[in-house]
Amino acid sequence: MFKKLELWFNANKLSINIDKTYYTVFNCKTKDDVTLNLLINGQQIDKVSSIKYLGVFIDERFNWTVHIDHVFSKIVKFTSLFYKLKTVVPKHCLSKLYYAFVFPYINYGVEVYANCSNSALDKLNKLNNKLLRILLDRNYTTPNIELYRLFNVLPIDLLHEMKLLEIVHKYYYHKDLLPEIFQEYFLPNYTIHQYNTRNKLDLHMSAVNSSFGQRRCVFRGSKYWNELPSYLKSISSTFLFKNNIKHYLLWR
Repeated sequence: MFKKLELWFNANKLSINIDKTYYTVFNCKTKDDVTLNLLINGQQIDKVSSIKYLGVFIDERFNWTVHIDHVFSKIVKFTSLFYKLKTVVPKHCLSKLYYAFVFPYINYGVEVYANCSNSALDKLNKLNNKLLRILLDRNYTTPNIELYRLFNVLPIDLLHEMKLLEIVHKYYYHKDLLPEIFQEYFLPNYTIHQYNTRNKLDLHMSAVNSSFGQRRCVFRGSKYWNELPSYLKSISSTFLFKNNIKHYLLWR
């Protein structure tokens, strides 16, 4: 395969930057170290345990700890800054600061990286809670959900849920807005059987036997969609669905 790739690049007068080319062996079940001898133009390609792709760090175990650590390091520096600003900046400006400097890091790729264990996401959740508590000038007795409601922003786990629900919504009403790979990603119950049951418009959920299987986007997305009230499922407008689903998740 690599020989054909090498020939294609040479034929098209292109070259690969070996210094920026790496490979990873993805393996979620075993910790065995697998090393391959991969050569391009006679040069060895190095193996890495994680790699940055389109702004998201993908690790070989798919536990997303590398990316979570990256996001943590980007927003933790605002802790001391927010402490200083909260007494001199108007409250409406503090909200804008959060959405400008913190929220973009948390929001980007959340449908992927938040699909991890609770323990892996815990440090980022606690930091996000702390930043909101500082900006709102609330003590530790204030429930976390109240902080998010006052700021009109979703916690990371609910933000992840909303993003998956938006994908399912597009699957039902706006398939043309989805990449081709997601256009047949989900499976409605009515394609499995023709019985006139109350769940025929829900998504089919395959049986899974592991926690990793339960974290799959197709499983979680189907589960979240099936649990929605009927009035939300019937909204075809993308804009209205986003607004209503955010309010529902924040106040349910």
